[in-house]
Amino acid sequence: KNIKDQRLQENIFNLLSKKKILKNQSFQKNLQKSKMVICDYPQTAFIEALSTGPTFLVCDYKKIFKPLNYFKRDYELLRKNKVIFDNINTLIKYLNHNWDNIDVIWNSQKKQRVIENFLKKFCVKDQKSLITSWGSYLKKIKNVS
Repeated sequence: KNIKDQRLQENIFNLLSKKKILKNQSFQKNLQKSKMVICDYPQTAFIEALSTGPTFLVCDYKKIFKPLNYFKRDYELLRKNKVIFDNINTLIKYLNHNWDNIDVIWNSQKKQRVIENFLKKFCVKDQKSLITSWGSYLKKIKNVS
């Protein structure tokens, strides 16, 4: 939205149209309104969306994105629990088969426990715990890597 280069801004608007570009501060609002989110890379948007509702990642993370050893087990658990899919066709088949019950499946205890454990490694609840969380994280990856 706040693109400084006028030529770049015009090209993006012409390519996508202004309607498709989110306004500032609207990402979280759009996540809350969405029935589901599909991401193609395991970064910030995927992690933020996981806490809002049905979120799926289509990414062969073993080839494209190699997580640190500290996170490998978590990514594998997400894959086994049908949150991460190696290819789009597998995800489409899963969604078509489970569409009517997607919220029930998403909210199952097992799936939520796996997601919660994954998010704990990435999320900080408040500013005070930020330094403690980063300290713990750095110690863990130092011992694991």
